[in-house]
Amino acid sequence: MLQRRVSPAKNYARRTLQIVALIGTLIIGIIALALIVSQTPWFREWLRRYAVRQAGQYVNGTCRSAACVATSSPASSSVTLPSTSTAST
Repeated sequence: MLQRRVSPAKNYARRTLQIVALIGTLIIGIIALALIVSQTPWFREWLRRYAVRQAGQYVNGTCRSAACVATSSPASSSVTLPSTSTAST
């Protein structure tokens, strides 16, 4: 029996398509995982703490969750988390 030989161009095209499909599947999976994780209470609490911590570096005052209160002294710049102790920056 004769064997059919596939041209190298077709092999290259098939392999390239497989790689593109794999990368696309991985990207879609990562996006889906990020969307699922971002809806959990754990992530929302982490994001809130991160935002308060970052705001404390740029605001001369105290930040509690979403509200920032200005102070007159730049030396008293601190971040206060409602559920934990006061952290100085």
